[in-house]
Amino acid sequence: MYRNRRQSSGLVRWLAGFVIVALVVAGFFIYQHFQQPGAVSLSVVPTHTAIPVALNATAQATAAPIAFRVIAATAKLSAPIMELYYATNADTWDLSKLGASAGHLEGTRQLGQGGNFVLAGHVELKDGSAGPFAEIKGLKQGDRVIMFGQSLPNPTVKTYIVTDVSKVPPTDFGAIQNHGYEELTLITCDDYNAQANTYTTRIVVHARPAETVANSGPTLLLTPHKS
Repeated sequence: MYRNRRQSSGLVRWLAGFVIVALVVAGFFIYQHFQQPGAVSLSVVPTHTAIPVALNATAQATAAPIAFRVIAATAKLSAPIMELYYATNADTWDLSKLGASAGHLEGTRQLGQGGNFVLAGHVELKDGSAGPFAEIKGLKQGDRVIMFGQSLPNPTVKTYIVTDVSKVPPTDFGAIQNHGYEELTLITCDDYNAQANTYTTRIVVHARPAETVANSGPTLLLTPHKS
């Protein structure tokens, strides 16, 4: 009885061993077949040509706009520029978040578009300290105002030359209109009235691109700005 069991057990082990060997051989042939040249394989799909295109498209789509700063050494001015949007609940621009920045007035031309790029700034901050535009009324014809684009490693530098400085009433919007040529306009408050708790006038500084002034000579500087 015990001998027959040993024979049956040996036959089972032999059949199991044969099946395992057959599976290994079959697996080897299948592996060899899919590694032959021309066979479809994830490891050889030519995706390397598409990757740079995708990366470039992503870089262009997410590229941050250049952050600009307005600088005028003679007016001790150096302020970052932000967008100043028109208020939805008042007939003016929303100054609530302007702080120590210079605000580009929504509705005026963008920098380099060939029109009037208008920047507004505080003469005094909420804490009583001087605002970034506190001394722009001291600018004179021929002074330089620089737009500095913080784009590394090659920053953008555009120079403007002051052509005139004037004082206008708050209701005079002619100074910030587009006059048909490229210019930079700085505007801030002046002449504080304590009784009315308001500023009664505006200081307006007009400047033209340095290359324009150079090509026109001293004539442009001597000609008052016309609104």
